[in-house]
Amino acid sequence: MGFVYVLPDLGEGIAEAEVVRWHVAEGDDVKEDDPLVEVLTAKATVDAPSPRTGKVLKVVALTGETIQVGEPLAVIGEAGEDVEAILQANAKASSRRPAGGAIQVLPSVRKLAAELGVSLEALQHSGPITADVVRAAARGNLGASVQGNLGVGVRARRRLQGVGRAAAQNLSRAQLVPTVMVVEEAQLDALFRLQQLLDIGYVPFLVQAAIAAFREVPEANARFDEAKQELVIYDQVDMAVAVHLDEGLAVPVMSDCAGLSLRELAEKIRDLGERAHANALSPSESMGGTFTVSCPGDAGVLLATPLLNVPQVGLLALHRLSRRPIVVDGRLAVGWAAHVTFTHDHRAINGMTACHFLRRVVELLSKPLQALEAGIFRPGDLQSQASRAPRPGASEPSGALAAELGGLPEPRRRDHLVAAIEARLRKQLNTNWTFDRSRTWSDLGLNSYGAVSLRSSLSDALGCELPPTLLYRHATPVALAEHLLGLLRRPAAPATLTPVQLLQRLRGMQEQQAHALLVELTEGRAARDAQPRQTKGEDLIGEAGGAAASDVEIDAQLDDILGADSSAGA
Repeated sequence: MGFVYVLPDLGEGIAEAEVVRWHVAEGDDVKEDDPLVEVLTAKATVDAPSPRTGKVLKVVALTGETIQVGEPLAVIGEAGEDVEAILQANAKASSRRPAGGAIQVLPSVRKLAAELGVSLEALQHSGPITADVVRAAARGNLGASVQGNLGVGVRARRRLQGVGRAAAQNLSRAQLVPTVMVVEEAQLDALFRLQQLLDIGYVPFLVQAAIAAFREVPEANARFDEAKQELVIYDQVDMAVAVHLDEGLAVPVMSDCAGLSLRELAEKIRDLGERAHANALSPSESMGGTFTVSCPGDAGVLLATPLLNVPQVGLLALHRLSRRPIVVDGRLAVGWAAHVTFTHDHRAINGMTACHFLRRVVELLSKPLQALEAGIFRPGDLQSQASRAPRPGASEPSGALAAELGGLPEPRRRDHLVAAIEARLRKQLNTNWTFDRSRTWSDLGLNSYGAVSLRSSLSDALGCELPPTLLYRHATPVALAEHLLGLLRRPAAPATLTPVQLLQRLRGMQEQQAHALLVELTEGRAARDAQPRQTKGEDLIGEAGGAAASDVEIDAQLDDILGADSSAGA
């Protein structure tokens, strides 16, 4: 006996999904648990399996159609069965026009018709009403009020889907919450150098600073229950991280992340970001969370006012890092600084409590060496950066591009490297453009996530670690290529020196002494850089050698490990 296969309950409170792609066509045979249709929920792509074996007698939901849980997707049965009889036997398969003339449909169908501008009363009803609405919109069968609005000057009508629709709904809810934002400025000279030393971006530090601040302000890690007017405070930290996508803003969630190290957080954030861009997050990873952090990086601005990720009561954001005047020990200086904001639900967190939370976060970010000493910032398992293993999923062998450059005459290396950078940029931006090589990354449309991906790709291709600030310091493809060629001509970094050993030198020092040493470790001294290096290494372009390290050479060797020129970043 045939049956109507409806959109199943996908869990996590998901009420609707958009049909992205059918894996089968009418007349195909399917087996139980075979992938039947790919649907897009609010933030994830899910394959809905066939619940039993049979033949696909009819595809009811069309590609691009949004349907509710419980509405029909397809009719499955045996060859020769009456499809219409099966549909009529299922109360949810279609809605019929009553004798009074007004068509009765599910609320979701009426909403869809209104969004598409389709007049339900004008339909020539011939089957499942939802499919008829979509077909009518495709034919241009619009209601009179909508037709009158499509006049001269309208360039396009773009319907929000998937992530974009979910973000729009959530932001509308956020406007109904009485939110307040408090702002502080963090002096980040030490953090700027520490994250280079560890080759870890800023977000993991922001996450661990927030987790530490929860110990003093636990009500920040909470959700507000509107129905009961209660604040639900959590022991477990499920951290949501804002990720910019072309179609909207995703906030993938790292569940129970309080025990993760900086390195583990960095890997988790990278993985979630890549899968968010590929629409490959699971429902549990794309919804929920107890708190949100945001760090737009170089693509951001000096200061913004982020909205809450409701029903969470707090969102912490680190805005664009820049060189600016700061006061250090009563003296005016120039250093790295950034604004940090804490957006909060004023029903759950009062102003003084919010200020206390933010000041604690800023204190940790501004004095990361003290936080490192206290065990608040936990680097985790740091392997030597002198030799690099390819990342999982890398598209080419580690060092393949360096080998290509080594086989070319010196005059041709720069153009070949620029072309390789542009090829990766086209792939990331999904374009065939011919780039103006004098334009900066932001001019070319590369956001902060794309910058991280491009750096990782080049690290794999060149077989050496590159610093997180690489594209920030070298803002055009040509400038980047010239810098990378300079790195490749340097002696190979010795395998005996690791960031762990370097960090040990900072342990137990006073803050000023540790900071001064950190500056030396990440920049080196100009006078020492002028001295010839006593190493036996060859160019990284070609066969690489190595040499033992001495304490006197640490500064110069660290430059090789980090892949950063000693004159930059000051």
